[in-house]
Amino acid sequence: MPQTSKEYFKILNIIYIAIIFSQLIFAGIIFTIVYLGLFLAFAPDLIIPFIIVTLFLLLGGVVVGKIVFQNRLNSAKTKPTLKEKMTEYRTALVIRYAFLEGPTFFSLVSLLLTGYSLFLIVPCIVIAFFLTIRPSPDRAVMELELSNEESRQVYNADAFIA
Repeated sequence: MPQTSKEYFKILNIIYIAIIFSQLIFAGIIFTIVYLGLFLAFAPDLIIPFIIVTLFLLLGGVVVGKIVFQNRLNSAKTKPTLKEKMTEYRTALVIRYAFLEGPTFFSLVSLLLTGYSLFLIVPCIVIAFFLTIRPSPDRAVMELELSNEESRQVYNADAFIA
């Protein structure tokens, strides 16, 4: 089903906001469970290993996510039509978001298992980073290096771009 530019970016932003809120809601639930004492940490001796794994997942999520995103972006740039470029771009963004979301969930499960509150730092870092990569027509035009004609279509809310 063809999508206008307005619909395309509306859906992208819904996905983006849903991913941020899923992290915030999960963090809120875990925080509440731990700090109300509804679940007693049973693995405090695993704090150091979990910290190491969390840091590797965070670094890997950012780096590998960026590499995969860039590869998909490069693939999108070679597509012959704007519709194909925008479809590939959406896929690239969702993959990037998934790589960023993983470390948050691992960190929060580590908080639940160990009761160590510093595991809340990773979700804060990831969500702060998420806030810098919100999808927009400007970002799509820049990242995809679209031609003037393609850019005009992306900026035209009624143009079918995907």
